[in-house]
Amino acid sequence: MKRKKKLLFMLVIIVIIICGMFFLHGETIKKIDYDVRKSMYGEPINIENGMINNEFFDIRKDGTNAKQTTDGINEAIKYANDNNIVNIQLENGRYLINGEVENTTYKNEKKGIILQSNINLNLNRITINT
Repeated sequence: MKRKKKLLFMLVIIVIIICGMFFLHGETIKKIDYDVRKSMYGEPINIENGMINNEFFDIRKDGTNAKQTTDGINEAIKYANDNNIVNIQLENGRYLINGEVENTTYKNEKKGIILQSNINLNLNRITINT
């Protein structure tokens, strides 16, 4: 199974390089990436219960890798907003969130988890550390 994932990953890299050579728009590359991740991990968000697929978004629920976890949660929130999914939730676990602003040049720069309009993020039964 791991060998198949590695081969699929290498194929994805090759496809992305080829697409980049043809100057594809960034959204096209993102769609290809989403399609590959979907084939590997399943649906990004379960439509029935709003459960976010941690593997799809590379979200850690073991209290490690704050930046990766924060970026993944924010990507899941954006995905939900873009796809008109109103209610979302995280799997039970311990989530470490990066609340630091990396570039302090802009005083209004957002940090941490960034909710979007009309999105309900259910945090029941999980622990978030900053």
